[in-house]
Amino acid sequence: MGLLILLLLAAAAVGLFAWYLWITRLDAQRERLMAGVFDAPAQDVSLWKDAADLLQLAALQRLLSRSPLARGLQQRLQRIGMPLGLAAFVLVVTLVTLLAFAVTYVLTDRLYLAIILLLVVPGITWITLSMLATRRARALELQLPSFVTQMITTLGAGGTPLAAVRNAARNAPAPLGPSMGELIRRLEIGAPPVEVWREWAEGWNSPACRLLSTALRIKWDAGGEMSTMLGYVLDQLESRRRMELRILTLTSQARLAAIVLMALPFVIGFITYTFNPDLFHEMLADPIGQRALLIAGALMVFGFFWLRRIARLES
Repeated sequence: MGLLILLLLAAAAVGLFAWYLWITRLDAQRERLMAGVFDAPAQDVSLWKDAADLLQLAALQRLLSRSPLARGLQQRLQRIGMPLGLAAFVLVVTLVTLLAFAVTYVLTDRLYLAIILLLVVPGITWITLSMLATRRARALELQLPSFVTQMITTLGAGGTPLAAVRNAARNAPAPLGPSMGELIRRLEIGAPPVEVWREWAEGWNSPACRLLSTALRIKWDAGGEMSTMLGYVLDQLESRRRMELRILTLTSQARLAAIVLMALPFVIGFITYTFNPDLFHEMLADPIGQRALLIAGALMVFGFFWLRRIARLES
């Protein structure tokens, strides 16, 4: 049985690797076409074949965009600046999950533990990506006011909107700088500015980004004085930042209480185990003790969400 499972895992890994190679080749052809590189070497496939493969890749991307899970994963990878694409990342996570499943099953000979690990590894990966993406989005929001200020300065000196974005992005730190660099490259190859700014805001999923994107799309498409609109956006960003600091001040006591109450059982358990480890061994061996630990864990999860609810201000 174990040999059969290992063979199935190996076959799945080979299939995923072949699929990854195909997706990588299509991505390279798409980037070559988008960059306008048409002088392919003789041993490469023709430009028309590249264009046909590009259409297949576009169809595949439209299919993936219909899945909320794939769309959310793609957005999180873009926010954290992951060098791996969606296909490569899915391949790596799948291979790691399959490897953990096989090692757990071979070492413990318990199928239920291996199945639990199949769910735990993708879940931990998703939670980690969400935390990193939220942190990067927050860092980008803090960089937007200075970015808008530099745009207003360039526009006041007679620069065009594209020149204002390029000049402000030149000195912007990460993650705003690389994000704006990709946006500028899309604008330079002729992509519609309204669509580019909308996709940029949707990718970061931030109220501040949506505000800036809406203002730029309106003025970029309809024309008019953009510096006035950007001044309004800058006032709103600064007002939003002051409000967030006020909220953090008002909820600091509740958040500190939540941290203390969540850490207290672990601290007490560690101290008790240090001085009397036999008590824990008896608890784990007794069915009543096991049920008590499960109930305590469920109550801690409930208390965590309840404390978060208390620390949240009503709008």
